[in-house]
Amino acid sequence: MNPDEREHLINLLDINRRRLRALELQAAQFGIYAPPHIMIEIKDTQREIAELERKLGTSATTEPKAGQAEQPRDVEAPRPLDNRQLATLAELLLRTSAMRSRTTRETILQQLPTSIQNAILRSDNPKADVLNIVRVASSYAGGLEELLAAVRFFEEDSREMLAVERFVAELR
Repeated sequence: MNPDEREHLINLLDINRRRLRALELQAAQFGIYAPPHIMIEIKDTQREIAELERKLGTSATTEPKAGQAEQPRDVEAPRPLDNRQLATLAELLLRTSAMRSRTTRETILQQLPTSIQNAILRSDNPKADVLNIVRVASSYAGGLEELLAAVRFFEEDSREMLAVERFVAELR
């Protein structure tokens, strides 16, 4: 591949990553009522990013250039959770003392990659806030696992944390 083609693919990759972040924000704003066309566009954009990375022979772990935002570690997320699963997981997490507390939620989010943190639309409503956190974290490969690990640090083996982990295990 010549340098001009490579630069073109890199530009397309950057545009698609920004587009994906914008779509994820839209989906988070709608919560469980996210329109199907947004969810479909998220999946299509993730596939396009994966294809561009394949052509470039890179992965999303590639370091960003100076001045560019950090990119997701892996844009090909595992099978996405549907709206009902997202809502159930958010409700279970909200039962934990760690996620009920706005202050502790902030600390938990600081444990996540910057790309995930920046994509989350925060809300003053605890239920909406946790749903947005879960939706965005689950859209990144490994993001949900990182979120759950951060919550587990505070919750340890509480009944509520065990209920969250049982639910997630059933999803797999």
